Amino acid sequence: MHRIALMVGVVASLLFGGVSTALASPPNTETVITRDNVVSFPVVNLCTGETGTLTLDYTEVLHITQTPGTLILHYVDVQTGTLTFTPDGSTTTISGHFGTTFNWESTPPGAAFTITQPTMYVAHGTDGSNVVVHFLFHVTSTPAGDITSYFDTATVECAP
Repeated sequence: MHRIALMVGVVASLLFGGVSTALASPPNTETVITRDNVVSFPVVNLCTGETGTLTLDYTEVLHITQTPGTLILHYVDVQTGTLTFTPDGSTTTISGHFGTTFNWESTPPGAAFTITQPTMYVAHGTDGSNVVVHFLFHVTSTPAGDITSYFDTATVECAP
Protein backbone atom coordinates (compact mmCIF):
# COMPACT_ATOMS: atom_id res chain seq x y z
CA MET A 1 0.00 0.00 0.00
CA HIS A 2 2.91 2.34 0.81
CA ARG A 3 4.32 1.88 -2.69
CA ILE A 4 0.99 2.68 -4.35
CA ALA A 5 0.55 5.93 -2.39
CA LEU A 6 4.12 6.93 -3.15
CA MET A 7 3.69 6.17 -6.87
CA VAL A 8 0.45 8.22 -6.99
CA GLY A 9 2.29 11.16 -5.42
CA VAL A 10 5.15 10.90 -7.89
CA VAL A 11 2.84 10.64 -10.90
CA ALA A 12 0.76 13.60 -9.66
CA SER A 13 3.88 15.71 -9.29
CA LEU A 14 4.90 14.75 -12.82
CA LEU A 15 1.55 15.67 -14.29
CA PHE A 16 0.94 18.87 -12.36
CA GLY A 17 4.49 20.13 -11.79
CA GLY A 18 5.80 23.12 -13.69
CA VAL A 19 8.10 22.59 -16.65
CA SER A 20 9.73 26.03 -16.77
CA THR A 21 12.59 25.09 -14.48
CA ALA A 22 12.90 21.48 -15.57
CA LEU A 23 16.36 21.75 -17.05
CA ALA A 24 17.68 24.02 -14.29
CA SER A 25 16.43 21.90 -11.39
CA PRO A 26 18.42 19.02 -9.99
CA PRO A 27 16.59 15.72 -9.58
CA ASN A 28 14.72 15.01 -6.36
CA THR A 29 15.64 11.76 -4.66
CA GLU A 30 14.09 9.85 -1.83
CA THR A 31 15.08 6.55 -0.25
CA VAL A 32 12.86 4.76 2.24
CA ILE A 33 14.11 1.66 4.08
CA THR A 34 11.71 -0.48 6.07
CA ARG A 35 12.75 -3.51 8.07
CA ASP A 36 10.86 -6.33 9.73
CA ASN A 37 8.01 -6.37 7.20
CA VAL A 38 5.96 -9.54 7.55
CA VAL A 39 3.17 -10.70 5.25
CA SER A 40 1.36 -14.04 5.12
CA PHE A 41 -1.04 -15.35 2.53
CA PRO A 42 -2.49 -18.67 1.32
CA VAL A 43 -0.65 -20.37 -1.55
CA VAL A 44 -0.36 -23.72 -3.29
CA ASN A 45 3.00 -25.50 -3.20
CA LEU A 46 3.94 -25.57 -6.90
CA CYS A 47 5.81 -28.85 -6.48
CA THR A 48 3.29 -30.90 -4.49
CA GLY A 49 -0.02 -29.13 -5.04
CA GLU A 50 -0.49 -28.91 -1.27
CA THR A 51 -2.17 -25.80 0.15
CA GLY A 52 -0.70 -23.80 2.98
CA THR A 53 0.46 -20.40 4.16
CA LEU A 54 3.49 -18.55 2.84
CA THR A 55 5.06 -16.06 5.25
CA LEU A 56 7.59 -13.52 4.02
CA ASP A 57 9.80 -11.58 6.45
CA TYR A 58 11.76 -8.94 4.57
CA THR A 59 13.56 -5.63 4.31
CA GLU A 60 12.46 -3.20 1.63
CA VAL A 61 14.52 -0.42 0.04
CA LEU A 62 12.50 2.00 -2.07
CA HIS A 63 14.37 4.63 -4.07
CA ILE A 64 12.91 7.31 -6.33
CA THR A 65 14.72 9.83 -8.50
CA GLN A 66 12.54 12.38 -10.32
CA THR A 67 13.49 15.53 -12.22
CA PRO A 68 10.98 18.28 -11.36
CA GLY A 69 8.68 19.38 -14.17
CA THR A 70 9.64 16.47 -16.42
CA LEU A 71 8.64 12.90 -17.02
CA ILE A 72 12.14 11.69 -16.10
CA LEU A 73 11.64 9.17 -13.32
CA HIS A 74 13.52 6.22 -11.88
CA TYR A 75 11.66 4.12 -9.29
CA VAL A 76 13.34 1.08 -7.72
CA ASP A 77 11.83 -1.15 -5.03
CA VAL A 78 14.03 -3.97 -3.70
CA GLN A 79 12.77 -6.58 -1.25
CA THR A 80 14.93 -9.33 0.26
CA GLY A 81 14.22 -11.67 3.11
CA THR A 82 13.23 -15.08 4.33
CA LEU A 83 10.25 -17.25 3.51
CA THR A 84 8.41 -20.06 5.25
CA PHE A 85 5.73 -22.29 3.72
CA THR A 86 3.58 -24.01 6.35
CA PRO A 87 1.38 -26.66 4.76
CA ASP A 88 -2.21 -27.19 5.88
CA GLY A 89 -2.02 -30.95 6.08
CA SER A 90 1.51 -32.35 6.36
CA THR A 91 4.48 -31.90 8.63
CA THR A 92 6.95 -30.85 5.92
CA THR A 93 7.63 -27.13 6.12
CA ILE A 94 9.71 -25.30 3.56
CA SER A 95 11.95 -22.35 4.36
CA GLY A 96 14.51 -20.28 2.52
CA HIS A 97 15.09 -16.83 1.09
CA PHE A 98 13.80 -14.58 -1.66
CA GLY A 99 14.62 -11.41 -3.52
CA THR A 100 12.72 -9.19 -5.91
CA THR A 101 13.38 -5.86 -7.60
CA PHE A 102 10.77 -3.68 -9.26
CA ASN A 103 12.46 -1.18 -11.61
CA TRP A 104 10.53 1.52 -13.50
CA GLU A 105 12.27 4.10 -15.69
CA SER A 106 10.43 6.81 -17.57
CA THR A 107 11.95 9.36 -19.93
CA PRO A 108 10.61 12.09 -22.19
CA PRO A 109 9.49 12.83 -24.75
CA GLY A 110 6.02 11.46 -24.17
CA ALA A 111 6.88 9.31 -21.18
CA ALA A 112 8.48 6.30 -22.79
CA PHE A 113 9.03 3.75 -20.06
CA THR A 114 10.60 0.45 -19.13
CA ILE A 115 9.52 -1.81 -16.28
CA THR A 116 11.51 -4.87 -15.22
CA GLN A 117 10.91 -7.16 -12.26
CA PRO A 118 13.02 -10.26 -11.56
CA THR A 119 12.01 -12.38 -8.55
CA MET A 120 13.60 -15.51 -7.11
CA TYR A 121 12.62 -17.86 -4.28
CA VAL A 122 14.98 -20.60 -3.03
CA ALA A 123 13.73 -22.93 -0.31
CA HIS A 124 14.49 -26.25 1.37
CA GLY A 125 12.00 -28.62 2.96
CA THR A 126 12.35 -30.37 6.30
CA ASP A 127 12.13 -33.61 4.27
CA GLY A 128 15.20 -32.67 2.18
CA SER A 129 13.27 -31.38 -0.84
CA ASN A 130 14.28 -28.21 -2.67
CA VAL A 131 12.22 -25.60 -4.51
CA VAL A 132 13.54 -22.82 -6.75
CA VAL A 133 11.10 -20.38 -8.38
CA HIS A 134 12.08 -17.66 -10.88
CA PHE A 135 9.76 -14.96 -12.21
CA LEU A 136 10.80 -12.36 -14.78
CA PHE A 137 8.57 -9.58 -16.06
CA HIS A 138 9.60 -6.86 -18.53
CA VAL A 139 7.82 -4.28 -20.69
CA THR A 140 9.10 -1.37 -22.79
CA SER A 141 6.81 1.30 -24.24
CA THR A 142 7.54 4.07 -26.74
CA PRO A 143 6.33 7.67 -26.30
CA ALA A 144 3.42 6.81 -28.60
CA GLY A 145 2.39 3.97 -26.29
CA ASP A 146 3.55 1.13 -28.53
CA ILE A 147 4.88 -1.87 -26.63
CA THR A 148 8.23 -2.80 -28.20
CA SER A 149 9.30 -5.45 -25.73
CA TYR A 150 7.23 -7.65 -23.40
CA PHE A 151 7.76 -10.91 -21.59
CA ASP A 152 6.45 -12.52 -18.42
CA THR A 153 8.04 -15.85 -17.53
CA ALA A 154 7.99 -18.23 -14.60
CA THR A 155 10.04 -21.36 -13.98
CA VAL A 156 9.72 -23.78 -11.09
CA GLU A 157 12.37 -26.33 -10.19
CA CYS A 158 11.43 -29.10 -7.76
CA ALA A 159 13.93 -31.61 -6.44
CA PRO A 160 13.16 -34.39 -4.00
